[in-house]
Amino acid sequence: MKKFIALLFNILVLVIIFNLFLCSKVNAQIISDNHILGQVNNMKLEYINDNSEYLFVSTNSGIYLINPETFKVEKYIKIEGDISEFFLINNIEDSKSPNKDLVIFIDDDNLPSVIVYSMDSLEKIWSFTAITTGYNNESIKIEKKMPIFDYDLNEDSILLVSGYNLYSLNIKTGKQNWVYKHEDNIWAVSYMSDINSDNKDDIAISVQPSNVIGLNGKDGEKLWEKKIAKSYKVKRNDKVIGTTKLNIWDLMYVNSNLIATGEDGYLYQVNPNNGQILKEKSILENIPNILAFQIYLEGNKAKDYSELVTNGKSAYQIINSKKVNDSDILVTIFENNQYANYSGLTPEMYLVDGKTLDIIWQEEYSGKQLLDINYYNNGSISFFDGKKINIFSINNHNNVKEINLGSNSNKESNPIYSILKNDTLIVSDHDISKLDISDNTNPSVVNKITSFNGYDTIVNNDYIYKLYYQYDINNRVIKNYSAVECTDKVGNVIWKYNLDNIDDYFNFYLINDGFIFITNKYELYKINYTDKLTIETYQLPSDIENQPKDYDYNKIHALTTCSDFNNDNTLDLLIVLENGNFFILNSKDFNDVIIKDNLNSIINLENQWFSYAFPIFNENEKKLYVMSENKIEILSFDDQLTTSIEKEVSLENFNFWNDGQSIKNNIDFDNDGYKDFVLRINNNDFNEALILYSDGTIGKINIGWDFTLYPTYIDLNDDNKFEIIVTSSQEDGEGNWQSVCKIVDPYTSINEEDNVLFHKVFYEGNEITSNSKYKPLEIVDDITGDGIKDVVVLVDRWGDNYFQVYNVNDDTKVVKVIPISVRFTEREEMKDSKIGAPGAFIDTFTYDDNQFMFLTFNQNENMVTSMFNINDFYDTQNLLNINGRILNYYIEDSFVLYNLFNKKNEENFISNTLDLNSKIKINIDENTVYKQSNININWDKDISAVFYRIYVDNRLVEITSKNEVNVFLKDGLNNVGIGSVLENGTELITNFHVKVDLDNSNNYMFYLYSVSSLFVVFVLPVKFFRYRKRGH
Repeated sequence: MKKFIALLFNILVLVIIFNLFLCSKVNAQIISDNHILGQVNNMKLEYINDNSEYLFVSTNSGIYLINPETFKVEKYIKIEGDISEFFLINNIEDSKSPNKDLVIFIDDDNLPSVIVYSMDSLEKIWSFTAITTGYNNESIKIEKKMPIFDYDLNEDSILLVSGYNLYSLNIKTGKQNWVYKHEDNIWAVSYMSDINSDNKDDIAISVQPSNVIGLNGKDGEKLWEKKIAKSYKVKRNDKVIGTTKLNIWDLMYVNSNLIATGEDGYLYQVNPNNGQILKEKSILENIPNILAFQIYLEGNKAKDYSELVTNGKSAYQIINSKKVNDSDILVTIFENNQYANYSGLTPEMYLVDGKTLDIIWQEEYSGKQLLDINYYNNGSISFFDGKKINIFSINNHNNVKEINLGSNSNKESNPIYSILKNDTLIVSDHDISKLDISDNTNPSVVNKITSFNGYDTIVNNDYIYKLYYQYDINNRVIKNYSAVECTDKVGNVIWKYNLDNIDDYFNFYLINDGFIFITNKYELYKINYTDKLTIETYQLPSDIENQPKDYDYNKIHALTTCSDFNNDNTLDLLIVLENGNFFILNSKDFNDVIIKDNLNSIINLENQWFSYAFPIFNENEKKLYVMSENKIEILSFDDQLTTSIEKEVSLENFNFWNDGQSIKNNIDFDNDGYKDFVLRINNNDFNEALILYSDGTIGKINIGWDFTLYPTYIDLNDDNKFEIIVTSSQEDGEGNWQSVCKIVDPYTSINEEDNVLFHKVFYEGNEITSNSKYKPLEIVDDITGDGIKDVVVLVDRWGDNYFQVYNVNDDTKVVKVIPISVRFTEREEMKDSKIGAPGAFIDTFTYDDNQFMFLTFNQNENMVTSMFNINDFYDTQNLLNINGRILNYYIEDSFVLYNLFNKKNEENFISNTLDLNSKIKINIDENTVYKQSNININWDKDISAVFYRIYVDNRLVEITSKNEVNVFLKDGLNNVGIGSVLENGTELITNFHVKVDLDNSNNYMFYLYSVSSLFVVFVLPVKFFRYRKRGH
């Protein structure tokens, strides 16, 4: 059974079938050798063999290995998640070629904390997930993944700091040697010498607050603990009212001693044998009292903040340190600014002798920032100061080479990462550029790799086309495309084409008769693939007679298919230029120009240029719409292709909104085989949406300032035309804003009123939508049992959600009310709370004789998408929850393929699949009636699952990594759901019923209703930060 579902929000279908069980497997395919996907968050220049140097670049789509000489992408590891750190280690495989492997730390909840990859095969060697357990504000027991705060390693083991735990892992296998559990945060770790003579390197850690602890490297047992960081005095009216403890941020082993960097502004030299302070050095003397505000006062120890002494800024200076050679320490002082903007505090840099703690040199950077600090093995240091790259030698800090990025710098991009290599500087400023800096006053671009923001996806027959784009630097709505990739439906690449050889990016594309057509500003390209990839180019002519002499701008305005003008059984191409020139081309042969003319000359716009031109066509008719500022004209073509004006509609009494966003031409509202036009008009008295039909008639709908029209694909009044759902936000007669929702039959003349079939108005507190780009109601099959189609309206009453069900022919009487519980999960804060529906969207589809309903909820920028089985609503409640908004979806067999708006990255290139027939095996006796409320439930463990969610009566009660759980059930029938969450965020849930009889005098038959469903959730990533920024 195959069914295609209309797109949500009237945009392209994006479909990619991902293998749910191989989502962490390396994908070695590369878009092209001079493109990457996603924003750069780190770069490193490393050798994986003695003669094989690579530039490692991490983005939110993975890690790219770039040859620094040819500046081409040679290898790629696919990881769709936040990579917080990566580094190379000595080879841990049986094969010793290459001599390095790659360790990656990942902050996303549904991926492991650490993955180690082979630099030979690019396959995963091992992974490890750091877990902590606790209860959230809803009293839900949660096992949650934690990020890695710090690490250290030797030949045998790798140490990982994560939350309250320190893990020691076998570096070759990833198996846990031991774990040390502290009662508070652990911040830093460092191996040190063997202080207890057991032939094992021992360990030092810094913990919150103030202390450093020595541990046995063999088993993690505590050897000693000492308070190191000084406490801070909080003053009011020059009187000390209390103290607060501060942290040790950095810990390192230098010259046989421990060096600790304190939040108190001190550098400490510590005896590794007992934790005694040997020396201390004050680096940052005057810690501002903003620390007291954040630490002391947040503990509610002082209620009156007004008289506290502060520096009056939202930032305070903090100190970091880094071992740069065997004996010296680089110390940096910069802002910790919660608003991430420059507040004027002066950053500083020091070089300190690790043996004596004497300052070798120090430098202040007034009016600058210390961003992306890099230390190189040759003794060079580079950092970005917010405007320039600064480079100097550690032994000659006064001789600074400043590289002004100039026009290469994208002001919208921050931060900038840089790598120094001889006389070249590699800079990531959205794109990655290789600069020749031999003349630092005028650096030149030697090579560049483009970084895409995302891609659009088109499904055409058995092929999927990805069109990669960057946002326009001046307008993030505009997408500039520069690469195309074609795959089959399982992701195998058929061909790919890099458009860098085209003078400009392309703005328009379409697929016709198996070919893909693209245009840059002035040319048309046809991409064909049979046995090999071929490209045809068409240069647009400009020698059209009677074209305006004072307007010769030849930029392409529109590209679309049109009717088969030359009768060769293939749709032809329409190209419209901004100067009014238009061409109809034979799509099989670019040299065959069927029609070449100018719209301004044909329709006599009287010095008003046309606004838009679109085709309307079927097999027999050949027509064009032409829209100007005050009229719409329909052009028709006879058999000899002579152009004539068939009809003109005046808009002289209206103000036509020529913003490009109010014009739509992708839906056939009246079911006549033509796509109709929607445009918006307004004057001082009213706002209306006009629908221009293929015969030139216009339907009118009263709207507010913000409106959206949705076709129903349902004929309610037997006139063989689809009704339209209208959502609109507008003021009533008393100036109060209201949300209006209507089902209309707008197939009337422009002078008649709407034919409104269903009409609801909602005010604050009982509202359906706060943004009319959502659709809060849907027409469904009869669910009330009275033989009439129903209208389901989603209503939010102060955070509680309901379905109000009406008969479609009576909008005055609610025939059924169904409460809905939708949860928004914030794993970062360990929260699971109800979400209201002031901004909602409803859509339905049918699969296997069941009606399914997609609902998107939007409250306070939190977005959740849920799916319900309408036919079995009371039994299963929501079958799908996604912490995000589905843009569109597609049904094929039992698969729902969807595209998710990725709020975190502000892009929308995440696609996933769900199988409506999937289920997991619950190991429970089908013939047992349980006589107790505490029930043990277990199930077959899924090796691909990261963790499981447990639901009772549609309420989340526990999150666990184990495959068994004890749940408390009520007397009677209980609905229990076990959700298996995979690495890619997909959660498969099996819902079932358990009967509990707490009255021993009654005997009930136990019955198990196995209701298989799929619950997909893309969980927003957890981010835990130490109370500071890392400067390097």
